[in-house]
Amino acid sequence: MARKSVLIVSNTNDLHALAVRRELAARGFPVHLLACDRLRDHLLTSGFGSEPFLETEGGRVETAGVSTVWWRRPSLDQRLPEGALDEDQVHFVNANCKATLRSFLRGSFTGTWVSSPEATDRAADKLHQLNVARRLGLRVPDTLLSNDPASVRAFHRRHGGRVIIKAALNSSRVFLATRPADLDRISDAQIRAVPSLYQEFIPGTAHLRVNCFGTDIHAALIETDALDWRPDINVPISAHRIDAALQKQLIALLEALDLRTGVMDLKISDRGETVWFEVNPQGQFLFLEPLTGQNLLAAFTEFLLRA
Repeated sequence: MARKSVLIVSNTNDLHALAVRRELAARGFPVHLLACDRLRDHLLTSGFGSEPFLETEGGRVETAGVSTVWWRRPSLDQRLPEGALDEDQVHFVNANCKATLRSFLRGSFTGTWVSSPEATDRAADKLHQLNVARRLGLRVPDTLLSNDPASVRAFHRRHGGRVIIKAALNSSRVFLATRPADLDRISDAQIRAVPSLYQEFIPGTAHLRVNCFGTDIHAALIETDALDWRPDINVPISAHRIDAALQKQLIALLEALDLRTGVMDLKISDRGETVWFEVNPQGQFLFLEPLTGQNLLAAFTEFLLRA
């Protein structure tokens, strides 16, 4: 009997997807990559009385022969010839590609999701994440989601002006780094315009990036006084061990969010308190390999084979 394969659902230039595909292939495991941003190059068919299949660069894939789907940050906005369609037609194509792919996989795939589209979408809700984490006993920052100027300014006063602002959701076109909420320079009209997350400021220079591949935990310590370390990683970064109690809480959080994997951000405050901020269901982790010496590609590949 033929060995079942892994299907990676991602985009054309996703380095994580390409690296994991190469690692799986090097181990002799059947793997297929579906580049969702060019579905017109990946034919798919599902109908009554026939076996659902799709075409990838690796050839024909019947979903009955797939053991695991890695739902790796796929974008359903299509790479289309410039000027071939007007704006309404592009929107129509993108909407139908999104609906078709999800319907196709939902209706034909019966194996393991890492993680399912529904769980991924639900877990991307930052306020939902925080509520679940808080319920499980993790320390989270006091948080307000609002576009009401009175509520935002009252929250700001309650924390003595030590408040940060972050996007409820960053888009592929606009990235808002976490920054201090200087309400003296933000008008009521600006607050009303974009609902945002406001959080108490947690002082400290020890940031934790924790990669949770199921129950396999790999943490990194990022030492910087920057509020958001992501724009500049030319700072001390090293492998870090977190205690068993915290590992247990993080694994329980994944399970509560119905996620198989997740990349979490935490911080050790100046008072030594570990504060949980968020989980990205399909976060970036490979950039840490050369900085920490952790073999994260191998660890994630092995997790994927066990899933």
